[in-house]
Amino acid sequence: MKQLRRFLAITGLIFTFYASFGQIEIKDIMRAGAADGQKYFEQYMSPGFISFNNGLSSGWYNTAKPHKLFGVDLTVSMNFASIPEDMRTFTFNNADYSVLQLENGTSAQLPTIGGGISNEGMIVAAGSSVEGTTYRTDQLFNAASGIGKTPFNAIPTPTLTMGIGLPKNTDLKIRYIPSINTGDFSFDFFGIGIMHDIKQWIPGLKLAPFDLSGFVGTTTMTSEIGFSTGDINQDDFEARNGAAVLKTTSTTIQGVISKKFGVFTPYAGVGYNIASSSFDLKGIYQYKDDNGTPNDPNDDTISDEIKDPISLKFSEGNTPRVTVGARVKLLILTFHADYTIQKYSTFSAGIGLSVR
Repeated sequence: MKQLRRFLAITGLIFTFYASFGQIEIKDIMRAGAADGQKYFEQYMSPGFISFNNGLSSGWYNTAKPHKLFGVDLTVSMNFASIPEDMRTFTFNNADYSVLQLENGTSAQLPTIGGGISNEGMIVAAGSSVEGTTYRTDQLFNAASGIGKTPFNAIPTPTLTMGIGLPKNTDLKIRYIPSINTGDFSFDFFGIGIMHDIKQWIPGLKLAPFDLSGFVGTTTMTSEIGFSTGDINQDDFEARNGAAVLKTTSTTIQGVISKKFGVFTPYAGVGYNIASSSFDLKGIYQYKDDNGTPNDPNDDTISDEIKDPISLKFSEGNTPRVTVGARVKLLILTFHADYTIQKYSTFSAGIGLSVR
């Protein structure tokens, strides 16, 4: 359990520079078994993944004008994709779950990861059968809380982007963080994009007093941590060869226009985001009643082995987008801010260095 919480903390660090997933008590919810656990976490985690994906789709550009040949820029942005009010809670109905229930009542609004603190009690009642074993006493715990108040009610997403000028008024955009592989933990992050001046190909527009480009960019991130029996060995269940795996991909396709006025450059973009994420809890799990011990031949209250109990996929981040923003450039130093209108509307701001 210690390393599983470490994974959640590291994932939260990637998301927010602090443990935004630290509120998730997988051990507690998983007392209800794989099916109920998956249903609960899908509703709880979905808004966080969508917010994160929309953040990854932002911060790619702050002008429609590509660099001159071999010109470069390096820009750090912070992106805040706001979680809508109606996605900060979800309706929990006892009837939708096999054994996981509210301690009081039959229906309640529970926080998603984008919500606040939960004081709602949950119960897996004595006599409930979970994965082939039966609990002898009530299993009581609190529903998972959300991350609470954050800027713009979002999962803040940092991005570091380098642009390099290529022939034919084209920019190559690269996002990269060196891979981490420390035995039980691995992390990979890479993004690539292309901005190309399309005004040069449209008759009559070549000399127009603005810049017009097309842009496409994609970012992928994979994070995994392994944990063994000792990390999640509790009275309720234990795991072998466990691993928690997060994967996310975010692609954006946009048309971008800008106009330079001295050091000030307003810009706008119209396009579409295509995003998907997955979260998998892998390994072999066995449930036991209050007095059970896995692999004890004299105890018939041990569940069968359950393999890879949680597999969540999120693809609700596909959305049209409209961006309006501005950049100020002082010598080689740039400052920018923009706002993107979409389901998870996003505010971005950043600073960079730009040459040529």
